[in-house]
Amino acid sequence: MDPSGNKKSVLLFDWGNTLMKVFPDQSGPMKTWTKIEVMPHVRETLNLLHPEWIIAIATNAENSSEEDIREVLRNVDLLSSVDKIYCYRNIGFKKPSRDFFHYILQDLNIEPEKIIMIGDDYQADVQGARNNQIRAIWYNPGRKTAPDHQPVDQFGDFRKLQDLLKQVNLQ
Repeated sequence: MDPSGNKKSVLLFDWGNTLMKVFPDQSGPMKTWTKIEVMPHVRETLNLLHPEWIIAIATNAENSSEEDIREVLRNVDLLSSVDKIYCYRNIGFKKPSRDFFHYILQDLNIEPEKIIMIGDDYQADVQGARNNQIRAIWYNPGRKTAPDHQPVDQFGDFRKLQDLLKQVNLQ
């Protein structure tokens, strides 16, 4: 936090398979799925991080609007830990496009150096953020190798994210 007690940096999380589990047998808006599940240890991690960080969601979800996402988050007791939602259905652009990230930077009125993108899709989340001078952390529970073999901060268990963020130096 800055000296006035205000949050000064943003954690931008992907939604599907980062915060919420995606079930391949389910279709349509997530709020209509018969199975809805938070990824392991997400709830407690966001509760720990939220006092210090602005928490936002950045998703390419095609079937869920911002309102749909808010309903799901409310139903799984995550809504109080999320400050902003940026979704394809509402802004009209997808990650990794520059337009997607530019929209978020403009809306938050913040410099790219004050944001960390966290997601499971290397191309959309990590490369998309990096292409826009936004720091990225790869949620990689499967311990895959980065396709471009570039070094990347990564974690596979949300219980380790808080410690990883302590090592990240945001200007």
